[in-house]
Amino acid sequence: DDFDLARPNAFKGVSILIGTFLDCDRYNLPLRQMKQNLEPRLKEKGFSVSFVENESKFCALLNSPKYRIAFVISSSSDSQTSGVATACARFYQRGGGLFLFGDNDPFYTHANAVLRKLGTSFALQGNNRGCNFVGVDVPARLDRSNGEIKLPDHPIMTGITTLYEGDTISYPSATDARYDVLATGGFKRGDSRSPQPMVLAHDPRDGCGRVAVDVGSTKLWCEFQTGGTDRYIANVAAWLTNVDYLMEQVRQDKR
Repeated sequence: DDFDLARPNAFKGVSILIGTFLDCDRYNLPLRQMKQNLEPRLKEKGFSVSFVENESKFCALLNSPKYRIAFVISSSSDSQTSGVATACARFYQRGGGLFLFGDNDPFYTHANAVLRKLGTSFALQGNNRGCNFVGVDVPARLDRSNGEIKLPDHPIMTGITTLYEGDTISYPSATDARYDVLATGGFKRGDSRSPQPMVLAHDPRDGCGRVAVDVGSTKLWCEFQTGGTDRYIANVAAWLTNVDYLMEQVRQDKR
């Protein structure tokens, strides 16, 4: 698509590991539907995609050199989050990109474990209603959020005019100067409550990987195309490859 961050097949040979630790079918969020949403969009950009539901298998695969990017879709169970956090931290230190998804309380345990391991100064918490759309061109038929796209020029926001918040969503407990807030939301337009950060991005530019954090994993199922999630997911994956930083380093080395 001409409005996406990456061209078709730009990342041929780059592998993404998606850890889906949420008991999807129990909450009427069929895993099959999520796969049908994500796979075509990511494969269009050349990515190969693997889905894993078991934490131990996820950790073993992440410790292999095959994967450049990992998605972590959190559940409410913290029984195996320590191993996931350790594997993700090592992956990040090797330059791997992380996309961490939380949702409403208590469905953010894996994301929070990873954030703690990375030394992040916030955790995900709470329950905001969500179900709204942020953006510069939200159709009148959709419920508009009182939030906004804060950094429309960030690569992740390339071509995005509308973005769905997700159904009931979480929010960060504090700020962290290392993380850019790309979009805010949580409440309907006109609500007096302050919108909360809903998409955050960390770019260390020191050889470690990039990190994106999303507070509403239900956007992977709900309003996937209407809400712009299809482009957003492809853009995040492209950004997490860190290819622009690596190319910049090569250019500097040649000087």
